[in-house]
Amino acid sequence: MSNIRIPTALILVVDDVGWHKGADERLRNRPSRSGLPRFHHKNDVLALNEIGKALDMKIVCSLVIGEWDRKNILRGVPHVTWDEEGWDAAGIMDKEYTEEYFRALEDSEYLDYSLHGLLHGYYENGKLVSELQYYPLSGKDADGKRIPRWLPSEEFDKMLSLFFDIYNDWGFKKKIVTFVCPCGCLGTPKDEGNIEYARIIRKYGMIYWNNGWPMFDGAVDTVGGVITSKSYSLAPWNAYDVDPSTLKLFITEDSTDIRPTCCEHLTNFVRFNPKKNFEAVGAWVDYFKRQAEVFGVMIARDNAFSCSQTLYSKYAKIEEQDGKYVIDLSAVDAIDAVGRQNEFYLSLKNGEEPVSCIGGEVSLYEIKKNFKTYKIIRDGSKTVVLSVK
Repeated sequence: MSNIRIPTALILVVDDVGWHKGADERLRNRPSRSGLPRFHHKNDVLALNEIGKALDMKIVCSLVIGEWDRKNILRGVPHVTWDEEGWDAAGIMDKEYTEEYFRALEDSEYLDYSLHGLLHGYYENGKLVSELQYYPLSGKDADGKRIPRWLPSEEFDKMLSLFFDIYNDWGFKKKIVTFVCPCGCLGTPKDEGNIEYARIIRKYGMIYWNNGWPMFDGAVDTVGGVITSKSYSLAPWNAYDVDPSTLKLFITEDSTDIRPTCCEHLTNFVRFNPKKNFEAVGAWVDYFKRQAEVFGVMIARDNAFSCSQTLYSKYAKIEEQDGKYVIDLSAVDAIDAVGRQNEFYLSLKNGEEPVSCIGGEVSLYEIKKNFKTYKIIRDGSKTVVLSVK
């Protein structure tokens, strides 16, 4: 049994993509933005695309879209800007710069999007109340533990609608299937407020919800058919010029807390001089490739791949019977998950390889130093029996 694993498929989610100005302005009751003390540059996302290309992974970029409001759609809307009546993104927008940024994002084949937020916070009377945009009124009990409070359904729905109004006005074409809350989310996937949020995000086509989820255990769960996954973080959100060769691997073969999402911030992947961004691409690629050499880990091709595979990793049961591996998938199929796929992956350490598969079609997917990973396309059976030699 030590020779077989259904691996967790890692996906890289990069928050705070879309800010124009990077500077933290919380002292002015405005957003922390990306914490980068310069304006963002097209090379910031183009370099990220190169990392995705080298890993064959569509990196999930969590979009903050308020500064793209070229028609002042947010003017007069309560709680979404620091200047409700005087909001004028259109008046200060550098149109040439924004068009160039738009093209860099849209032309990047290895960047997907998630819905992050409008201006990454909740505002009252010109003041930033909380950067937890969707849980701004949450409190704490006597022990300092968070007590989550959810926005009214209509207000939450309105925020998502406004996001897509701006998104569609620009002509973004990539379908958004992932939701990522600014500064994380509160509660568990089973809380009524999050169930209602899941109902609303599904209305907009989102079926994956990647966040830290600090209040539940385990790598993955579901809420209202939406697959939710937990995340790691490697560096401070506002750290730029990060040297990935100094970072430790966050999963080892003996790890018990294995999560499928590595959630970083755009600032972590850029240099202060954007012309030098591409110099760090190789080191970032090497880092994630080293992580994928750990038995029980693989690189996801996109977020659908990651979330579905992690369901199999958590819920499938493997037993050894008469020299064969019997994989029970009934618990996987019992999960209400719209994004579950009809295929999964398993890894075998060197010295074992499949010779037959009942319940699906098996093929070699990738070769690592100490193990090989195989793809199994299911035939509808609840059990897969793998014979090895």
